[in-house]
Amino acid sequence: MGAPSSPFDAHAGGPATFGVRLGPTTCTLASPGRAPGEAATVAVACASPLGAWEDAAVVLAGERDVEVRVLTDWTFHEVFVARGRVAMTVAATSDGDELPADMAFAVFGDARARVEAYAVADIAASEAEVREAPRFLP
Repeated sequence: MGAPSSPFDAHAGGPATFGVRLGPTTCTLASPGRAPGEAATVAVACASPLGAWEDAAVVLAGERDVEVRVLTDWTFHEVFVARGRVAMTVAATSDGDELPADMAFAVFGDARARVEAYAVADIAASEAEVREAPRFLP
């Protein structure tokens, strides 16, 4: 899965809570609001059946959106907030568990969302492919 993004108008002034849900994992962002031209701190909290993680992201004075990017596979989600100023690795499943193939992605709360998903090719290489690859040794 690729790069969903969840922007909201950071200049709106009032408090806002929004987030993304990917299967059983939820990441919530909460902003206390801010006056125009001021920076703001957004609380970031992600929770899955395997644990919870918290951090805070700074939204700069000139930014109107908070971007959330989630890169995921069967075992974990990499969550990037505010252009990577906050990054979290969130455990998605325990060893041997599999996420459902039709796992849903959702955006919730006070957000205008643009969601983009990209398929990622299989990164596994066979033993034969590795052995046949050219070697560049000094």
